[in-house]
Amino acid sequence: NDETSSQDISPTGCGFLYKLSNLLERCVSQPGLRNSPLIWRLLLWCASIQMTTSSSRHRTDASEEQSREDLKVLLYRAIQDVPWCKALYLDTALYLAKIDQLTRTTTRILGKNAESSSDGENDQNDEERTQIIPGTLDHISELMVEKEIRIRVPLQELDVLLEPV
Repeated sequence: NDETSSQDISPTGCGFLYKLSNLLERCVSQPGLRNSPLIWRLLLWCASIQMTTSSSRHRTDASEEQSREDLKVLLYRAIQDVPWCKALYLDTALYLAKIDQLTRTTTRILGKNAESSSDGENDQNDEERTQIIPGTLDHISELMVEKEIRIRVPLQELDVLLEPV
């Protein structure tokens, strides 16, 4: 249930969730069931519930990063077997949004470049260094475009539409 918070899951419920995820892992290893989008969606759901329960108990940046990466790895595994299933991409985006990990690609300014160049290029020393932080929303939409899954409005067009006139 989407309305229940992660704190409402009892230890018994967590045990059954763990058993269910193990059963689903064995199912996706079977050749006949590997191409079932329903099993992959259930596995993604179990992983997201486990992720929210563990992240609510021990909320650190490293654990959130690991949880996000685990969910993305599970999505990649699912895409290998059912690349045509749009619901997998949307479910992953929904689960990442629930833990505030569905981000856009951003650029962070690190400050002035203090390195001295041996070629005497002083112009590059005055420039600010930037770091591009990849976003999960951009990555998921790129995967959908790559797999030729229809997106109603690409993110670049959405940015243009949302700009003030």
